[in-house]
Amino acid sequence: MKSSSVLSLVPMYIIGAVICFGIGFFGGTVATVEGDTTPGIFAVIFFLGGIGCLFGVFRSFRNLKLIRGIIKNGTEGVGYFEGSRNTVTVNDKPYFRVEFSYTDEAGVPHIVKSIRLFSRYECEGLSQKGTFKIKHYNGRAVIMGGQFGTSRAAQVKAQETSEKCYYCGRKFSHDQTQCAGCGAGRQ
Repeated sequence: MKSSSVLSLVPMYIIGAVICFGIGFFGGTVATVEGDTTPGIFAVIFFLGGIGCLFGVFRSFRNLKLIRGIIKNGTEGVGYFEGSRNTVTVNDKPYFRVEFSYTDEAGVPHIVKSIRLFSRYECEGLSQKGTFKIKHYNGRAVIMGGQFGTSRAAQVKAQETSEKCYYCGRKFSHDQTQCAGCGAGRQ
């Protein structure tokens, strides 16, 4: 499992913390100079936002440590896709937590949420497969990497290929079954 997938939101959290603390500091400075309490309340709210962002950084590194521990000490098993929930959107790109079930070595069934976040295409790949490799330890589980389906780039390329004639490269309209240029059938 790549650590970059778990730490992918850390830069956003750090930028958010710097912005919140900066605005809070500026608001507090203005409040001190002018003697007005309203900007002071404004500053406190932004300081709390900055603390929340720093908590996000802490949580990301804690999740990375947790995942590494499960991979190192866990038992291999099979996970069954149950669903996914959108938890955060960054630059109009949604990230999801995957809910999946598994049965541990004692025969006890568990339904858990993934520790790391997955892209929409990774979730779709896991959903289509239905089952996937996991490692579990102490009631927590990690979906093992390399089984998330095709990337968005591969899906777009496949769609472009099916929309073009394999012989002459001319584009098909959505209702054509044969190429207007050379007469080859659509694949």
